[in-house]
Amino acid sequence: MTKAIIGTATVLAVCVLALGVPEVRTAFAASESSPASEQVSATLLDRVSAEFHKAREGFLKNDLPAAAAAVDRGAAYIKIETDRATDEGKKALSQATTELTTLAGDLRKGGVSSAERLNNTFADVHRALAEHHYLKAAKDWAETKSIQTGQDMKAASTHLQSAWAWANQHLDSATSAAVAEARDIGSDLATGGKVATDKVANGLQNLGQRIHNFVAGDSLAGLSAPDDPIGFATWSSAMATKLTECGYKKESDLFMRWSGAFMKSKGWTKESYDQAIEKGDTLAGLTFTPSKASCARVKATYDILQIK
Repeated sequence: MTKAIIGTATVLAVCVLALGVPEVRTAFAASESSPASEQVSATLLDRVSAEFHKAREGFLKNDLPAAAAAVDRGAAYIKIETDRATDEGKKALSQATTELTTLAGDLRKGGVSSAERLNNTFADVHRALAEHHYLKAAKDWAETKSIQTGQDMKAASTHLQSAWAWANQHLDSATSAAVAEARDIGSDLATGGKVATDKVANGLQNLGQRIHNFVAGDSLAGLSAPDDPIGFATWSSAMATKLTECGYKKESDLFMRWSGAFMKSKGWTKESYDQAIEKGDTLAGLTFTPSKASCARVKATYDILQIK
C-alpha cells in the first residue's frame, strides 16, 4: 500500500510539470474518496517545502528564472490541495496561491531585492496550509473520521512549525506545546488508536489558537501575546504599529487601550510597559512591510480578540 501511495504521488507530481494544474486536479479528485488520498496529499505538500528551498537557492545564486519557476511549482501543488479544503480553508489557500503568483512575477521582473521577501512569503503560505489542515481536522473529527483527523492534525502542526522556521523564529513554549500535543494525538489517531474525545477537542483548540496567533511578514512573526510584561507590551506595540500601517487606525487605537487595560489588570508596572513599548516600536518599524496578505493576517489576529 505504501508503495502504491508513493507511486500515485509521483505520477501526480509529474503531471504538475507536464500537464498543468487543471488536469492534475481532475486526477486528484478521482481518488479523494479514498483514505489513501490524505497520504497522497501529504506527500504532494511535502514537495512545496522543497520547491521553496529551491526558490531561495535560485534567488541567492541570482538565477531568477529558476527561482520563479520553483515558486510557480509550489503554487501548483497548493492549487491541487485547495480542491479538498473546507470553504474557509479554500480562502486561505487561494490567498496563499495569489501571494506566490505575485512573488513569481516579481522575481521574473527583478523586483525582489531581498531573500527576506521569500522567507516572509513562504512563512505566510505555510501558516495558510496549517490553517487548512486544522480546519480539515476539525471537520473530520465532527464527522467521526478519526484516521483523517489524525493525518490533518499532524500536517497542521508540521506546517505551523515550518512557518516559524521560515520566519526565522524559535517556537515559543505555548506553540511548541501545542505542536507536540497535536502531533502526538495525530499519530495515535492516524494509526487507528483511540484518543479521548476531550483530549482531541483540547488539542484542536490549542493548535487552532496558535495558528491564528501567527502573523507572518516580519521578524516578530509568531510572537503571540506572551505572559510577561516586556514580551506582551512588545507584542502589543508591534501589533498596533502594524494595524496603523495597514490602514486600521481606529482598530489600532482600540487595541492599545485594550492592551493597556490588560497590562493594568495583570499588575505590570508602567516602567516595564514604557520600556517594552519603545522596544516594540523600534522592532516593528524596522521589520514590518505591509502587504495584502500580511495585513489580512494582522486584522485576523485583531478580530480574534473581539475588542469593542
